[in-house]
Amino acid sequence: MGILIITYSVNIPYWDQWNLMPQLFIKISQNSLSWQDLIAQHNESRKLFPRLIFLGLGYLTNWDVRYEMLAIFLLACLVSVNIYRLNRLTLRLNLFPTLLLGFLANILIFSGIQYDNWFWGIQLVVFMPIVCITTAISAIYSRLNIRYKFLICMMLCIISTFSYSNGMIAWVIVLPVLILVSAKSRSDLLKQKWLFLSWIAVFTTNIIIYFYDYQKPELAPSIIPAFQNPEQTLQFLLAFLGSPLGSGAQISPLIYSTFIGGVEIGIFLCLCLYLIKHIQDNSLLERMIGWIMIGFYAIFRRNFL
Repeated sequence: MGILIITYSVNIPYWDQWNLMPQLFIKISQNSLSWQDLIAQHNESRKLFPRLIFLGLGYLTNWDVRYEMLAIFLLACLVSVNIYRLNRLTLRLNLFPTLLLGFLANILIFSGIQYDNWFWGIQLVVFMPIVCITTAISAIYSRLNIRYKFLICMMLCIISTFSYSNGMIAWVIVLPVLILVSAKSRSDLLKQKWLFLSWIAVFTTNIIIYFYDYQKPELAPSIIPAFQNPEQTLQFLLAFLGSPLGSGAQISPLIYSTFIGGVEIGIFLCLCLYLIKHIQDNSLLERMIGWIMIGFYAIFRRNFL
């Protein structure tokens, strides 16, 4: 995929890129760039950290957007490394099955069906939350001190929140993994209560900052029709989940994607039920919770776009 990006990418900013960056470059040249400019709302998101990345790349490359595409590829590689590491830490399989699972995961991570993401620099924001979430969960399974784990996860959740609108889910996704993996008993939870209270305080502060002077975009759809038409909402969710495997099929892509999405949801629910059935198995719970929460992010992130 990296070779394809280098070969076929074009140095032409496209669509939202014109709305996001040129004004910042102008303000830098005028020495008038402010904090408000960096954290300003763009659509539903506050793209603070992507803006910093784009500014850095723009300064180094004279705003050659092809380097933004390569940055996207590097983020995808980081997700791949995190998934492989989680495989090694939680599944504890031999080398060949681990490599096979990593290969299958990479087919999805580097799928060509998401060509819009690979060849549109601003889509770096789409990769930021999943990079932060998988990196945080990978850190949780490490041998680091619990305080370092909390600090690392907090920083990654802050980056996720101020990268893309659905990135704020990271606070909810990461915390259960942090609790169940790092705290072995209720007494451990009580000993670390200040860490959890700090987590809640930082999360609340992030939400306040995020929604301060927040304006709903004019083109943003209302959530009410989703409840008024539950069948269409469910079909949309299933089709969205199944589209990476269903698009391009000879039969109706919508029907096929919906079917694939239904299969994915079914498998995920079976895993959740299996975990609930064996909830007393602390070892199994500790090994599965990271994957379960990544699955929850994959399912529910669409509602926060």
